[in-house]
Amino acid sequence: MIIANQIKKGVNILLVVIGLTAALVFIYNLDNPSVRYKVESDTNYSVVNLGTSHGNSFIYGFYGINGRRFNRGGNTIYYDLQVYRSIKNHLKKDALVIVPISYFSFGQEENDWVEEDSLDTNNFVDEYYHRLLPTQIKDYSLSRHSDLVSATIKENIPKIFSGHREYKTSKPSNFNAKAYLSDKNFEKGKKKFNLKDHGKRRSISFKKKASYIKDDRNINYLKSLIEEIKEDGFKPLLLLTPYHKEYNKHFSKGWVDNNVISKIKKANVKYNAPFLDYSHDQEFENKAGYFLNTDHLNRKGRILFTKKIFKDLKEKNITTESYLQNYNFDEFKNKKLTESITISNIELIKDNSNSFLLFHFTGDLTALKEEKLGIHYLDESNNKVKILNKKINSKENIHNTLVFKLPLSRFEKIEKVAFMLFVAKNKKAVSLSNKFELLIK
Repeated sequence: MIIANQIKKGVNILLVVIGLTAALVFIYNLDNPSVRYKVESDTNYSVVNLGTSHGNSFIYGFYGINGRRFNRGGNTIYYDLQVYRSIKNHLKKDALVIVPISYFSFGQEENDWVEEDSLDTNNFVDEYYHRLLPTQIKDYSLSRHSDLVSATIKENIPKIFSGHREYKTSKPSNFNAKAYLSDKNFEKGKKKFNLKDHGKRRSISFKKKASYIKDDRNINYLKSLIEEIKEDGFKPLLLLTPYHKEYNKHFSKGWVDNNVISKIKKANVKYNAPFLDYSHDQEFENKAGYFLNTDHLNRKGRILFTKKIFKDLKEKNITTESYLQNYNFDEFKNKKLTESITISNIELIKDNSNSFLLFHFTGDLTALKEEKLGIHYLDESNNKVKILNKKINSKENIHNTLVFKLPLSRFEKIEKVAFMLFVAKNKKAVSLSNKFELLIK
């Protein structure tokens, strides 16, 4: 009897421990970098990029490219190698692995980080305690790991009762200083922002970082990264992203050759992976409107740079794959909506200043009288339906055509938008088309 009671007591204690452990794991997983960077098991990317904050120069989804950014503000080449090892099982055969190199990359110690322009007081390596294996973290500390897990659990407890939980989405993080680098805040502070001062400050800071270590550690890390990418059956691509002239003027050609180019060549001698240098590209270097600051592109710059690089890859025969996809709306061309109205065409227009959808309608639009022709678009980040519509009148029907112009800037924080065309009569909407989806990011 005594033994039975002891066993029962032991089982109850074990169940309590299991329950508490499960609860803590649940709370921990509400929001932490391992969840935010999680890749679904059936996901296989055609393109990924590593690198520092300069790796934010790509905006794959805008062009329908099956790609994702795995860069990190202040990242080191050592952790580029570790991150690659953690994601390589999620790459398609012959996938492109882009490795952006920053001017300071070869001078950084493994656990070094970029302090300037960062709003984050934690060492960037802290994030990797959540994402990588202990064996992948340089100078791993069990006590540090325990502290980070405990801190995360404490921070997540209020989220149990909150409607907003970041863990619902799985997106690669952007540069640490999100507020500093956002287009909105940049525009707000544009009058006070001085590109000359910024370029000078950055150059002083980054030249110091480029000289932290003198040995070949980072060269060897990059060499290992290139070799592993090749041996795993993927395609490595090394590059320098575009910089503004106010940044470049502080780095002489001799300095860049000695501290960057020569070291890339040394790491790349065995496999001779493609290397593209856009640091002084004339399409960007003199265009302040393409930059958030002197060494980071803004959204407009990223859109143009992404298009440029994937066109160059095809033209230079570095890859035979057409990564840039054209959206096809053929199913809607000449689609009859009513007895008198037809969708003549839907276009995705991209120019240097903006991108937008044009919906063209033709026919006897006055036949709708007081009705409204419109477009539902679903904001899938919060499941709210928004409407763009126009009341049909004779003034807009001079040439029996009507055009809706819908700027894609409306969807800056949305990954996928679902559209549906409708006619509204007596405050009731009648759908005229099947839903079609467009990837924005």
